[in-house]
Amino acid sequence: MVNRLSRGELLINANRKLYSNHSDYVKDLLPYMTIEDYVLLLYNECSPSVYGKLFEKKIIYDMISIGLPVEGIDKKWGLGDLMLLYPQKRNIVTNIDSSSVIHSLKIGMFNLSSHKYEIKFSYLGKNLSYCIKNIRLYQDVDFYLMAFVDVYDDFKIEYTCLKKESLKFFTLTPMTGTVFNNLKNENINYSITVKEDSINYSYLMKELNVLKGNRYEHVIKFLSDNSLMLRTEFINNLCEDKIYNKKKLLSLNSDRNLFDINNKINKILESF
Repeated sequence: MVNRLSRGELLINANRKLYSNHSDYVKDLLPYMTIEDYVLLLYNECSPSVYGKLFEKKIIYDMISIGLPVEGIDKKWGLGDLMLLYPQKRNIVTNIDSSSVIHSLKIGMFNLSSHKYEIKFSYLGKNLSYCIKNIRLYQDVDFYLMAFVDVYDDFKIEYTCLKKESLKFFTLTPMTGTVFNNLKNENINYSITVKEDSINYSYLMKELNVLKGNRYEHVIKFLSDNSLMLRTEFINNLCEDKIYNKKKLLSLNSDRNLFDINNKINKILESF
């Protein structure tokens, strides 16, 4: 005989589920937890609708705390979730005259050297697949930074980062409507489903991965390396017209903190 729940019991369960999203509480704990513990808290205390948003905030908070030149991006811009940029303070020192007065060049937001990242997050589902939702190819994004949590292996997290163009190697499914319905739609939200341990998963995590591994430290390493690359790119562009001396600009803008971060993460990776 099937043990059917009474309406009262069903109502208790329904209300428990309704009020189980403790996102404000989880958000307040964000600065005090490791990323590994944070994904456990998310799973225990939040509804799936806020997993990605809070994980994104955690990534941005961690990178800023480390000292990397990153900023969160307002959703209204349609430029992804995280921006790595140089110079971070919107200006660069160009001269210090004989009276020790510092002269700097103010840089507008859209004149910076930058990379834009869309952050994606997924727990392994009961069908042993990861689902990546709301892929907006029409947005001006350079990289897709993805985190996958294996709930059946102590919630182990693996990371990958793909260039936007690499998404063409996967089957993209429109999240609303059919392919036919979307023929004239230029702004389509896609999703990708990837089976764990499949060839596609291996391709996603290894062959197409621009990180040098799948750990959180490899994410930091990639962003750190790229911040120094953006620095070089920006200085080179500024010196193209010969108005500024490259050697002098580099000495006036030593960015010692960027090199210190890079050295620290290199040492951490060497210890593995």
